[in-house]
Amino acid sequence: MALKEEKQEEIHVLMVTAPSQGHINPMLRLGKRLLDKGVHVSLATTLFGGHRMLKASIITSISGPNVISGIPILFFSDGVSLDYDRSGNLDYFMETLAKTGPFNLSKLIKDYYHDAEKEAIESMAQLCPIRPVGPLVPPSLLDQNDVLDGGISMWKADETSLEWLNNQEPSSVIYVAFGSSSLLYLPAKLMEAIATALKNSNRPFLWVVKQSEFPRADGAGQLPLGFEEETKHQGLIVPWSPQTKVLAHPSIACFITHCGWNSMSETLAAGVPVIALPQWTDQPTNAKLFVDVFKVGLRLNPSPDGGIVKEELEKCIREVLSGPKSEEFKKNVVRLKQAARAAVASGGSSDRNIQLFVDEISGNLPR
Repeated sequence: MALKEEKQEEIHVLMVTAPSQGHINPMLRLGKRLLDKGVHVSLATTLFGGHRMLKASIITSISGPNVISGIPILFFSDGVSLDYDRSGNLDYFMETLAKTGPFNLSKLIKDYYHDAEKEAIESMAQLCPIRPVGPLVPPSLLDQNDVLDGGISMWKADETSLEWLNNQEPSSVIYVAFGSSSLLYLPAKLMEAIATALKNSNRPFLWVVKQSEFPRADGAGQLPLGFEEETKHQGLIVPWSPQTKVLAHPSIACFITHCGWNSMSETLAAGVPVIALPQWTDQPTNAKLFVDVFKVGLRLNPSPDGGIVKEELEKCIREVLSGPKSEEFKKNVVRLKQAARAAVASGGSSDRNIQLFVDEISGNLPR
């Protein structure tokens, strides 16, 4: 046993993540779980992310040393200047990042949890070694002690959203949020369609609309003129919210989401049905998993011009909240919520795989 612990203490895991809160927090939570197994852990993200942390007073200096939840934080350049408009020049930025930040990873650790998607994980494991260790969400969503959490907030959360939710009826509020990334802002037509559908639903809504660091001339990411005033007695619009607390609130009825994996894990752990509006990267795949496999909500279908018509969103809202399949969605998401708790519990599939991963990288697995 002593030899095994000595080997684990010699191992140092470097985790590399994109500079948005939705990517950093799951990595920090994974790092905390590895720390609990006696492994040294560091996390690296870009200088752009570092300056956001500095602005949010999470760290005091880019040059460090910086430690969050016992994990040293390192920063590297993404190839462009800090004041570069990444969202407005996304293709060039991604090409530059790919050239300046290649990493040779020997293991693929995917934030799935085995009990929820056994067939997909076992199929992928035939191609490359996988240790499913999720869901990497705040412990409070899993009935665990929040002291174990390693997450940070790179944005100033508007706590008034929770106060507002306290005054709403149970299972009545439509929650709308499209992630923490500064690289993606919804087109103006789509923002208008969502706004109109929410207004026409006659249901209370909470909509997170983050402010762009580089305002777009095409109106991307901006609310329709006058919408906030017109709906001030129906809904609440905030620049940011404590999402995990919002999803866990009893007044939340459904979640209109971009389908980033962090948001999807959180809504599943909270037991909230979804309306999927994926945009890019892994989001369409995540939407298919949650809608077609997990069956915990609906996906918006694009109109012929590639947009999302307001009538389609209005239909999805009605179907998810009060349609013939609404009870099935609720039943399925509660079942998966319970599976999430079982996975991260002591001896659960996620807990076992963390230990297997540590044993593997420290050479403690039998040959």
